Amino acid sequence: AGVAEGRRRLLLAALAALLAACPSAHALSDVGFRLNVPGYRVGQIGPCEVEPASSVIHEGFFQNGEAKDHQHPQQLATAMRARMGARLQSGGVQRDDECSLILGVSPEDVGDLERCVVAVAELSMQPRNGRVPSNFRPPARSRPSAEPLVAYICNVAVTRAHRQRGLARALMCVCEEVARSVWACDELYLHVDGRNRAALRLYRSLGYEALRHWDVPQWKEDCLGLVPNRYHRKVISPDPLYTPLEDDMATHVQPNSEPLGFAAPRLADA
Repeated sequence: AGVAEGRRRLLLAALAALLAACPSAHALSDVGFRLNVPGYRVGQIGPCEVEPASSVIHEGFFQNGEAKDHQHPQQLATAMRARMGARLQSGGVQRDDECSLILGVSPEDVGDLERCVVAVAELSMQPRNGRVPSNFRPPARSRPSAEPLVAYICNVAVTRAHRQRGLARALMCVCEEVARSVWACDELYLHVDGRNRAALRLYRSLGYEALRHWDVPQWKEDCLGLVPNRYHRKVISPDPLYTPLEDDMATHVQPNSEPLGFAAPRLADA
C-alpha cells in the first residue's frame, strides 16, 4: 500500500508540473499583433504547441505525392525545438539572430485539442545567400561574416480544413510587421517552390519579387533531385528612399542538396 501511495503522489506531482508548464492547451502566447481573420487569433508557439505545429508542417509539406515523406512529425518537432532555442522557454518576439520565432494560428473557439494550431509560419534571421536553410541551423556567430543577415520567412503552412480563409495571407502580414517594427528589418526574404502556383500567386500579390539570378541551374536540379525553390524578396522598409541590398553575392550560391521542401507552403489559400 505504501508503494502504491508513493507512486500515486509521484504521478500527481508530475501532472501538476505538466499543468503548470502548459496552463492551457489552447492558449498560444500573445505576441501583441492581431490576425485580420475573424474567428482566429495569432500567438507564439511554446513548448506545448511544438508537436501540433510540427503536424501542421508535416501535413503541408510531406503528405503529398511530390514531396518525400521521410520527415516524421516527431523529427520536425525536434528540429523546431532546436531552431527556437532559448526562445522556446523565454518567449518574446524580440530579435534574436540565433533563435527562430514561430507563430501559430488557432481558432478562438477551440473544440479539438489536436487542432489548437491550424496554421504556422517561421521567422528568423538568415544569411542572404540564396540557400534554403536546413532543419538544424548553425548559430549566427558561426556564419560567414561576409553574408549579411536578413529576415527570412519559411514553413508557412495551413491545415486543409482551414484553407481558403485568408489565414496564410494574414499570417504573412503579421510576420512582416514583426520584422519591420520589432526587428527593424528593411527587407524580408523567402523561397517558393516553383511548382506551387497557389503560393506563387499569394506571394506575388503581397509584393514579393522573384530574384531569378539566384536560381540553381536546371541541370543541377535535375541531377540532384532538388526542389525548384526560387529566392524572393520584399522591401518592407518604412523609408520611401530605401535602396535594396545589391545582388553582388549571387555567384556564391551553394544550395542544399536535400530537397527539404520547407519555405514553400502547400496551400490553396489567398
